[in-house]
Amino acid sequence: MSMKILSIKEKIAIAKDINTPPDALTELAGDSNWHIRQRVANNPSTPVDVLTKLAGDADWFTREKVAVNLSTPVDVLTTLAGDSDWFIRKEAASDLNTPTDTLIKLAGDSNWIVRCCVANNPSTPVDVLTELANDSKWSVRYRVAGNP
Repeated sequence: MSMKILSIKEKIAIAKDINTPPDALTELAGDSNWHIRQRVANNPSTPVDVLTKLAGDADWFTREKVAVNLSTPVDVLTTLAGDSDWFIRKEAASDLNTPTDTLIKLAGDSNWIVRCCVANNPSTPVDVLTELANDSKWSVRYRVAGNP
């Protein structure tokens, strides 16, 4: 069945279904409707190459869905950690799979919410947490105190 003849509602249902075949998710990832691309980006069955492509999507919410997708590879998380939108960087800072060197970089982010996410991430090294314990924002320090 051609995806072109389906309604937006039908495409969204297919895009979010974890049983959708990879070739269909690949096709839907190129759809002009951002709602559909977001559902593909959020689907844990989406192929890695498609997630990599969607990490550069013009729609920030689609990029955010890639950042929270448990199937997103480490190199894509690293790329998203450098996103111009702080909302995307905070998601990368929260991910347990984000590499240590990337968390170190994000610990110096100009946005305090991103730093909060680094401080809250159990994967953040102790020396970085020690540094964040002296952050100018109390909310960052609070999250350091609660980090296991």
